[in-house]
Amino acid sequence: MPTEIPSSIADAPAADPPAGPAPCPAAAQQRRRHARGSLVSRALRRVAAIVRKRVYQVAEEILIEKVITESENAIREKRIHVVPLRSDHLDELLAFSARHGDGAAQRIREYVRIGYGGYLGYQDAELVGYLFYCGATCGGVTHPHVERYQFELGQDGAYVFEIYLAPPFRGGGRARELVARCFARMAELGYRRLSGFVYASNMPARILHAMLGWRETRRVVSRRVLSRWLICDGVVYVRNRPASRPHGFDYRRVFGRRATR
Repeated sequence: MPTEIPSSIADAPAADPPAGPAPCPAAAQQRRRHARGSLVSRALRRVAAIVRKRVYQVAEEILIEKVITESENAIREKRIHVVPLRSDHLDELLAFSARHGDGAAQRIREYVRIGYGGYLGYQDAELVGYLFYCGATCGGVTHPHVERYQFELGQDGAYVFEIYLAPPFRGGGRARELVARCFARMAELGYRRLSGFVYASNMPARILHAMLGWRETRRVVSRRVLSRWLICDGVVYVRNRPASRPHGFDYRRVFGRRATR
């Protein structure tokens, strides 16, 4: 027989579930402190990044050299051909720089005006990259890095200081092909030894140079202060103004004596 529940009990409202533990003021305060700490940490990291970028930068530069060999002509791919740089290539180079956003327009103007050597690489009649160098065939002009890094060029040596391949054409061995074809043309001018440098942090460039037979000679630590001062091998340099001649794109020596190698 079913048990009858008194109406006074049946009609009574359901009891509320048992309440959880009361909020702990100390825990809430700790969470707020943690949130504030995270915000402060993020802000400090952003400030540190700005300082590293604009106030004080340290970079390790690997000085490298290479002997041009017959293998420069052994590239099987035939996608890229190169032509020697001429002064009337300037407009094409500036348009190329603007199109690909490489930020090199000012430097390119200076390179062409100074009279540096160079090659332009084309694929299917489209400009895809370039290389600049200085050496004995450049009418006596030099580059500030030659003195800064104590490169000894002589009559058969050249300093290769700028190589660029547009992003849409990277991959598939095109960078290697562009550089090898440039080196083969330089060999035709009598160059046998090449000097250069690559940033230690630029691993893709280091891999490319290793594949092309470059070897490390030594490492240099450069410190840049306020994007204007450069300290390298115990010598202090100051950035030239853009209108400075002949090297508005680089630094000039202010004081300090470089140790002989």
